[in-house]
Amino acid sequence: MRTRFCSIPAHLGRFVLLGAALAAGPARAQVAPPDTAVKATGTPARPYAGNGSRLFVGPTARNLRRGEGTVQDIAVFALAADYGISDRVSVGVLGTFVPGLGKYNLVGITPKFSVPVGERVHVGAGAFGLYVNGTAVGLTYANATLGTADHQLTAGVGFGFSGSGGFGSTPVLMLGGATRLGRRLFLVDETYLLHTSSGRRISALAGVAGGRAVWPRLSASLGLAYLAYDYREQSGSSAISNRNGAVGPYADVTFRFGQAK
Repeated sequence: MRTRFCSIPAHLGRFVLLGAALAAGPARAQVAPPDTAVKATGTPARPYAGNGSRLFVGPTARNLRRGEGTVQDIAVFALAADYGISDRVSVGVLGTFVPGLGKYNLVGITPKFSVPVGERVHVGAGAFGLYVNGTAVGLTYANATLGTADHQLTAGVGFGFSGSGGFGSTPVLMLGGATRLGRRLFLVDETYLLHTSSGRRISALAGVAGGRAVWPRLSASLGLAYLAYDYREQSGSSAISNRNGAVGPYADVTFRFGQAK
């Protein structure tokens, strides 16, 4: 057994802080003020940071506004772009160009639909459809987001699929959130949980935790990606067991274009 993963109980404190922010006061209007705007108090207004449609990689149930789009570079070797066709429908594309992977680099499409069901509640559904090495694979999901673009919690469930095997029966659970700590800084986390006990027993926890700095058209994120898993398989009289984990750096840069209408 080899383990390099360290637990991160500090996540609990982050979500307590986020829950308090969600419960406090009315929602801020999500207009798009210029970075030079000044409040009546004489202090600079907070720059518009988008409509809270994405955490790091995972989508929320909030959507891009009509006419608003983003281009995101993730860890240098992955690119993603999304565009708001309407306030409820967006479509995106993504791809990787990792040297040495060749035909195992992937391309994909990421449609998304979301609906507000209250002042602070949105529900949504979408998919990651991917093509790699001649095979179609992906993930369909449904999620819900509580809060505003500045302070939010998102929970969701997804099921994987492949062109040859159809849909899987094991759900992937997601919990994430973001909270604005000041004029330019956000605290962001997204965590995924997978567990199956049929045949091969697999328990896995993965995600990204970190921060984001925002400007009117640009944002930059930096954090830690983490993975921990426990794999067990019984084959006749022999058993296979493997428990492992890893932590590594995460970074992305996002450019927001278009005009929210």
